[in-house]
Parts: sequence; structure tokens; C-alpha cells
Amino acid sequence: MLEAEKAYRLADRLGHAGAAVNLGLLLKAREDVEGAEQAFRRADERGDARGAFHLAWLLQERGDLVGAEAGYWRAKLRGYPAAEANLFRPRERPKEGARDLGDDAGAHAFASETAASARDQSAVPTTPEPREHDEGTLMARLTSGTARMASATGLRQVLTTGLLVITASTVARCLGPLNFGEYAGGTAAFNLTNSLIDLGFSLVLVREMTHRVEDRGRLMGAAIQSQFLWSLVLTAFLVVSGITAGGTRGAVMLALSPAVALSGLGVSRQIFNVRFHATPLLILDVSTNVVQCLVMIGLALAHAPVIALALNMSFFSCLTGAVALLMARKVVRIKLAERHEVWRFLRTAMPLGFASVLASLYFTIDQTLLGWLVTPKALSQYAIAVRLLTLVVTIPGFVMTAAVPGLARTSSDRAQLSRFAATVSHWIAVTALPLGIGVAVFARPAVLLLFGPAYLGAVPLVRILMLAALLSFASNVLGITLMTLSIVRPQIVFNSISLAINVAGNLILAPRYGVIASAWLTVACEGIAVSYGLVTLRRRLSYRALIVQLWRPCAVAGGAGLVGVLLGGRDVVAIVAVVFLFLAAMTVFRAWPDILSAQVRRRLGRGVAADGTA
Repeated sequence: MLEAEKAYRLADRLGHAGAAVNLGLLLKAREDVEGAEQAFRRADERGDARGAFHLAWLLQERGDLVGAEAGYWRAKLRGYPAAEANLFRPRERPKEGARDLGDDAGAHAFASETAASARDQSAVPTTPEPREHDEGTLMARLTSGTARMASATGLRQVLTTGLLVITASTVARCLGPLNFGEYAGGTAAFNLTNSLIDLGFSLVLVREMTHRVEDRGRLMGAAIQSQFLWSLVLTAFLVVSGITAGGTRGAVMLALSPAVALSGLGVSRQIFNVRFHATPLLILDVSTNVVQCLVMIGLALAHAPVIALALNMSFFSCLTGAVALLMARKVVRIKLAERHEVWRFLRTAMPLGFASVLASLYFTIDQTLLGWLVTPKALSQYAIAVRLLTLVVTIPGFVMTAAVPGLARTSSDRAQLSRFAATVSHWIAVTALPLGIGVAVFARPAVLLLFGPAYLGAVPLVRILMLAALLSFASNVLGITLMTLSIVRPQIVFNSISLAINVAGNLILAPRYGVIASAWLTVACEGIAVSYGLVTLRRRLSYRALIVQLWRPCAVAGGAGLVGVLLGGRDVVAIVAVVFLFLAAMTVFRAWPDILSAQVRRRLGRGVAADGTA
């Protein structure tokens, strides 16, 4: 017995995963649970399916059901046959009498590695039969969690975006088209740089934390260190760009460079996404944005210099990032990662990040290029249209961000993945789609209300960019699904093509045709993204499942938009009529998401019950 243990420990130190598993079983037979857990963890970290399974069983016996579920997932993905039955069981402790048959094999079974391996393969822990509707239970849990996260994030985005729109309209009116064009050019460079911060870190972190619950602290440390190093590189780029540009636009870039540096801490926010807990971020972002916008409006009304507005924006961005990190440390103990762990995280994230960077570039680079190609007044008109585009595409952005844990959890099953993707697409179809169509139809009153008559030249640009927004809804779903499945090469190829078309098109067409050419180039790039996404995912997603979910809300939104066009799309009466028609048609044709309909019925049922009791 002692000789077997020595042999297993020696092989374990040399990195043999199977020896670590057998050592763990031996220690567990001796009731050395802590030593067994450490051995199983080492085997799991080396990619051993048995190690993940036995670690999960140990955690389940202890009552750590979240860690156990993550362990069963890893074992299932690595092909361990017994993991499937455990994975979809209800979240409860093992039944009394459920035991690991390996404990009864006796000390002599460990004398031979071959005998131990054979015994372990044939004697897996006894588990109850899975429930009939475990798949439905899993989907319901994922759907409700994602809905909570998306709704809370959506409320946060609506409040913060509303504040930013009010602030932008005030600043635009106070600065005038010329000064606002200079300010917009500097902030466009900042937004472009900031959009490159993520580099796939958030997606990889969420995906890994979904499956490796017990390693979240170390994963968080590696992600924060990796993203902060990358943010320093981008900060240097923005500083050089600001010095090169010079003038007011360059000064704005330099003032915003500290915000880029501290944006590297933003990946810490993903712990709340994985846990489906958005309330802390809601409170943080809304409170800081309220103060920031009030200060910004005060500075604009006082006719403060443009650099003061940029410094205010930079300060509150840095403050939000630092506070978010402190909040994350209260949720999970963030561990400092070793150098090789940071490099491994970088190697995993960089392919996804490169594809994401290319997508961000082709979507945002035109506004930066136009600073050298068109007049400040023309750029200000385009900047207004882009702000409305950003407002609309924010919705699919935060919905898909909330959906990443669910996509990762269902990625190994085509039917589940299709069902979950159809569910989140349905949410986008009843929120972002009618908003995009409404902004396109009522572009003139929207621009007048938010920015004033000086920016009416942005109306045709808004309508063109809303077409790009409609395509962006689909590209968001397809793109995030591709990244979750680690299908990166097609994204890199076609996003590179889109970027080349956008850059070359702007350089050739913008000086001659103006900003209208940039708007149409944005539409073309989004069309390319949707096309390659549909082709690449044709074997991983059931498009029939998506069509069944989406045709009703899409038809209702399109019909309401057509009515708005027939009514002229200019006055308040037409807007009210279209909104009423949309809500009524959605209800009549039962186009609302199931989770929303269920909540309404539940609330109505409670109301009726309360009336009956009274």
C-alpha cells in the first residue's frame, strides 16, 4: 500500500494525470478528503476527465453544488460517460447511501496502476436516475438568469444612455457645430481606442468561469493583468495620436488617455455577469453617470473650454473602473496570476480579441478618418447620426453580453444552443428592432428633439445608419455565438475584408461624396458580417428554430414602421399611433417572449387572487 502511494505521488509530481486521480481515490479511501480534493484538482487542471468527475462528486458531497456542476460539465466535455447523468440532476445533495464504489475496492487494488485504472473505470459513483425534464430545467434556469441580467443591464444602459444623450445634446447646442466637430473628433479617437480594450478578455473570462467555478479568483487575476498590460499599449497609441493631431482635437485625446489606461480594470465586471447579478453595476454606473452628466452640462452652460469637458469625462471613467474592481474583490478573492498563466490567458484570448478588434475597427474607424477627410461641420452631422446608431445597437450588445454564460453552457448541444440563441434573438427583436425602425421612420423629429435644427443635415444619415443597425442586430447574435464556440478564423478573414473596404472606401469616396458615402460603407460592412456568420454557423444552429421564434415580432415591427411612413413620420400623433398599433399587434399575434408573457400572467393571477381574498 505504501509502495503504491509512493509510486502515485512520484508520477503525480512528474505530471501524470491518471496517477493523481488514483492517488486521490486512495486518499479518499483513508478519509483524507482534503488530500483527495487536491489530487483530483491537479488531475483536473491537467485535463483529465476522471479527475474532473471525482472532484465534482467530492464537491457535491460537501454541498458545493455550483462547483460540482462545473466539474461535471468539464468531465462531460472531455467525454466521461457518467458525467451526463450527474450534470442534469436537480441541485441537491447526493441521496443517502450514494457512495463511491471505489472506496470498497480495498487497499490491494492500488498496488497495480493497471488494476486501479480498470477498477476506477468500471466502478463509478452511484447516482440517481436523471429527471425527465432536466433539459427543460436547465434551459429555464439559463433563460431566467440571462433575462434577469439583461433586464438589469438594459435598465442601466437606458438610464446611462439617456443621460448621455441629454448631455450630448446640451454640449452640441452650447459648443455649436464647429467646436462640437473638434470635440467629436477627439472623443471618436478615444471611443475607437476604448473599443479595442477588451481584446476578447471578457468573453474568454466568462466562458472559463462558467466551467471552472473553483478557479474564478485565479482566472480573474490573469484576465485583469492581461487586459491592463494591453490597455497601457493603447494608452501610448492615443497619446501619440493626440500629439500628432495637435490643436483642440489632440488636446481632447491627451486628456482622455488616463481613462484608457484604467479601462484595463474593466474586465473585473464580468464576475457579476457570470453570477447573473447586475444590481451592483446598475447602482455604480447610474450614480457616477448622473454626477458626470450634471458636471458636464454645467461646464457646457458655463461655456468652459473643450478640454475641461474631456477632463471631466476622463476623471469619472477612471473612478468607475477603480470602484468596479473594488466591488469585484468583495465577490471573489482575486489571486495574482503567475507569468505563465498570464501568457496562457493572452494566447487564448488573442485570436478572439483580434476578430473583435477588427469588428470594432470597421464599425468605428470611419468617424476617425473623416476628421482628416471632411469639414468639421460635416463631421458634426455624421457624429450626431452615429450617436443615434450607438444608442440603438447598445441593446443587442448588452443582451448578448448577458447571454455568453448561457451560450457557453449549451455550446455542446445543437438543439439547446439553437433554442437559447432563438430566445435571446427574440428579446432583441421585441426591443432593438422596433426602436431601430422607429428612429429610421421618425428621424427628423428625433434629431430636432435631441439636437436642434442646426443638425437637421443628419436626418438622411440617420436613416441609412439605421439600416446598418438592423443588420447589426443579426451580426451581434452570430458574432458572439461564433466567439463562444471558438470559431475564429472566418471572423478574422471577413472582418479584415470589411475593414479594408471601409478604410479604402472612405479614403476614396468621402472626399468626393462626403459623409453619405461613409454611412453606406457601414451598411455594406454589416452585410458582410451577417453573410459569413450565417454560412459559418449553418451546421451549428438551426435557423428554422430562429425563424419560428422571430417571424411574428419582425412582421409586427415592419408593419408598424410602414404605417409610420404612410402617416408622414413627422408629428407626435403619428408616433403615438404607431406605438399603440405596435403594442396591440404584438399582443394580438402573441409575439411577446414567453418569459415576459409568463410574468404578466403570474402578476395578473396574483392580482385576481388578492381581489378574491379581499
